[in-house]
Amino acid sequence: MRWGSPTKEEYWANFLQLKKEAKIFPPDEWKLQATGSIDLSATGAIVKGIPVVVDGFNILEANAANHYSAVATTPPFSMKKGSKLVMSFECRSDHEIKDSRIVFVLNNTKNFVFYPSEYVRNEWTKTDFLIEPDEELVSPVEFFIWNAGTSECLQIRAVSWKLYFTDKYF
Repeated sequence: MRWGSPTKEEYWANFLQLKKEAKIFPPDEWKLQATGSIDLSATGAIVKGIPVVVDGFNILEANAANHYSAVATTPPFSMKKGSKLVMSFECRSDHEIKDSRIVFVLNNTKNFVFYPSEYVRNEWTKTDFLIEPDEELVSPVEFFIWNAGTSECLQIRAVSWKLYFTDKYF
């Protein structure tokens, strides 16, 4: 919801919701540039480590034994100020999450961190995260889970992305 009343999509997505959800509703001025999904299999977009298979899905998981998940990557994006990369995924945990985070790395130097503690449940929940670079670069986005050395177990699957661009900066 921006500058007043929600759109129809925003209204119905939040109607009678008792738990917070991390969803991105792109404004009309965001122009869609490209979309895609990430193959989390060992022969797909995994660049380090080994994904876990749960219920027939390849997932990224950090837990008490492995504080870092496998590292996955997107294809390279050409981004500049005004680019908006929406990373979408499903996440879940069977326990309360306090310290675990999902780290997104651009150009091996810029980290964007998502703390899912308020959004994660013990069922798969679709979640969005917005990445807005402040400079021009061509880079894939590498991402992984880190549980900050705790015994928390966090899982993500069904990763996709949408790249938008707008000349309006907020």
